[in-house]
Amino acid sequence: VDRVRHIVDRLVPPYQNREDFRIYVIDNEEWNAMAAPNGSVFVFSGLLRDMDDDEVAIVLGHELGHVTHEHSRREYKKSMLVSLLGWGATAAVDSIDNDGARIASKVGIYVGTLAWMNGYGRAAEDQADRVGLRYAFEAGYDVSKGPKLWERFAQKSRGLPKALNFFLGGHSVAKDRARNLEEQIRFNYTDEEPALFKK
Repeated sequence: VDRVRHIVDRLVPPYQNREDFRIYVIDNEEWNAMAAPNGSVFVFSGLLRDMDDDEVAIVLGHELGHVTHEHSRREYKKSMLVSLLGWGATAAVDSIDNDGARIASKVGIYVGTLAWMNGYGRAAEDQADRVGLRYAFEAGYDVSKGPKLWERFAQKSRGLPKALNFFLGGHSVAKDRARNLEEQIRFNYTDEEPALFKK
């Protein structure tokens, strides 16, 4: 807990109050971490055991990005809107006389709604990756480890095939996340000095 608290204290951006973030370590061998909208940060012990502080900082920076950018609140509002639109569209297709066409329309609405919601979730996850990388960099951690970290996640979890992930996945596939971080590092961090170390 002290290790995680130390990392989070360094990661929290200056416009946030460090006291608002509470740290919990869960005794679980999986690689996982999450942050609740109220600033509670949960980290699995398996992740802490297998990763160094730079890697943990990249993961925790991602989770803090969800909190600071209010992704949960935004996702809730979006899901309410999409659900209402889905219900309206489903009610409208109930008037179709042909059973096959009606069922196909309902399946199409369901799949489309699922893809729309997961697409929004992936956009928030990708933003959290970018923001978290910035937080880790500003705190003085080695963000060049980010792409390899997501490759390790890909090897460990396997994940969904890319086409299926489009409909069912709330995150971009790990290989895409690694590639995106490589671009971020190349464009934004190669010649820049972390704020923590600036005179």
